[in-house]
Amino acid sequence: MSSPNVLPFPTPAKRRPTLQSLLGMTHDLLALAKLGDWEGAMRLQEQRRDALELFFADVPVTLAKADIASTIRAILQFDAELTGHLQQSRQALMVEARGARQQRQAAGAYLSYSSS
Repeated sequence: MSSPNVLPFPTPAKRRPTLQSLLGMTHDLLALAKLGDWEGAMRLQEQRRDALELFFADVPVTLAKADIASTIRAILQFDAELTGHLQQSRQALMVEARGARQQRQAAGAYLSYSSS
């Protein structure tokens, strides 16, 4: 007699995120960006995306629309600030790459000159 493929314990259901937890994740995401921890920020962004999808898949009717709207506005404001940090970091990396390329060219020129 074969038994169905059942786990011995039920798997826990994903906990519904709250407006506060979504806002907290967004705040933490911005803090990671300010620290330059882009890997951590990326991991947290993936978690936040999943949490947002879970939250908006079935919004509790007990929540006031005004509370939801103000939280969304705050998240968008944090995201705009996060985008600014990302652009600054990208610009700094481009400057650094340009400097490295110039150093490589200078080293190549020196080696060519000294080998002659």
